[in-house]
Amino acid sequence: MKRTNTLREKATVTKLLILREFHCAPRSTLRPIAEALDVTVQAVSNYVRDLAREGLLELSGDRYVLTPAGIAFLQQGFQDLRREVDEALHDVNIIRVASALAGAPIRGGDPVGLFMEDGDLVARPRAASGSRGRALADASPGEEVAVTDLDGVVDLKPGTIWMLKVPSAHEGGSRAVDVAALPRFLEARGVRFDRVGAYGTSAKLLARRANLPLHLEFTAARAAHTAAAVGLDVLLLVTRDLLPEALRDVDGANEATLSPVRYELLEPPLLEARP
Repeated sequence: MKRTNTLREKATVTKLLILREFHCAPRSTLRPIAEALDVTVQAVSNYVRDLAREGLLELSGDRYVLTPAGIAFLQQGFQDLRREVDEALHDVNIIRVASALAGAPIRGGDPVGLFMEDGDLVARPRAASGSRGRALADASPGEEVAVTDLDGVVDLKPGTIWMLKVPSAHEGGSRAVDVAALPRFLEARGVRFDRVGAYGTSAKLLARRANLPLHLEFTAARAAHTAAAVGLDVLLLVTRDLLPEALRDVDGANEATLSPVRYELLEPPLLEARP
């Protein structure tokens, strides 16, 4: 099921607020609702007409009440809003205390700048950054440090997922790929990657034959999206038969975030067919 973007749909939010008013207290007049929402009575009347036409409101005597469909719409709508707000807060890093790796010796109380490096949040003392805070304790380089008094947003550019389509078994599998030409092929296309994932048996075998370090193997497409979301570039080998499934995973993850990651599809170099 495709996820909604309720936060961006003002009309939907207004419908939810009006339905909530009727749910809390069935009413025969619209003025109290207009005053509660700071809109005109005519605007509320237009929405009520639409809600009734959609089967979400109905007249019971002289009062409008929610239908079962209206109650379901109200519940689902606020659930979607809560999810989207939670994701928005996560995306802009609105947190009270962050856990980071010390990028240099830190003393408790030091002001620190926060950076995303190789997928990790790194704190550097007195460094200029879009996100700043204060270390709660001493820490040596590579140790965990708690940071409070957070201000600003961590500068983060999502990475790219490079999806390499690997022939399925009935197409020759990994052995149909020209492994010797693969490094030159990737370099010519500007493919740089921090992590490697494999989706499907042929993809895993190609990673082994090409001596690629396999970091992501289980639920690899979703893991690749998670890695790209924190700034890592990922080479994802995907068995061709499983490509639709991998694309659904990545597209679904993109729909659920306000900072979608970019992906590109690549056809690998193949060995010439033998007569």
